[in-house]
Amino acid sequence: MVVPWQISPTLIEDTAEVTKYYEDEPSTVKVADFQLVLVSPQTIQHEFKLTDGPTHLGRLRGSQFDIDLSGFETPGEVLISRRHALIIRRGNDLRIEDLNSLNGTLVNGEMLPQGSSIALHVGDQITLGTLVLEVKLGKLS
Repeated sequence: MVVPWQISPTLIEDTAEVTKYYEDEPSTVKVADFQLVLVSPQTIQHEFKLTDGPTHLGRLRGSQFDIDLSGFETPGEVLISRRHALIIRRGNDLRIEDLNSLNGTLVNGEMLPQGSSIALHVGDQITLGTLVLEVKLGKLS
C-alpha cells in the first residue's frame, strides 16, 4: 500500500491515489480538529482548518484543499512559493513536505530537507518566508 508521504509531490496533482489510501481504512477513533494558526506577523489573526487528505500551502488560489498565504505576506516581498509545502493529514497524523520551494520550509526553526517529510505535532511552528504558523488542536469530533 502506498502511504501519502511516499507519493512524489508531482503525483499529488491527481489526489486519487491519496484519496484511495484514506478510504481503505475507516477510522473508529476520535479525530482531532487540527488547525494552523498564523502567529507571526502578530498583527494578523487567522486560522486555517486542516482537513483529512492533502493540503497545499503557498501563493495559490482555487482548490478547497489549498491554503493561500499570498494575502498575508509583507507587501513587496514574495518569499513564499506558489506551491511551497504540502501537509498530509490522515486522521490524527500530520506530515509536512517541502515542495522544492525557493526559500525552504522550517519546522521549529530547523530547515526541512527538500523531498522529505516529517511528522507534525501540536505546538510545532512552521515558517514559510516571513510567516509563522503553529499547529493547534481544537475540539474532538
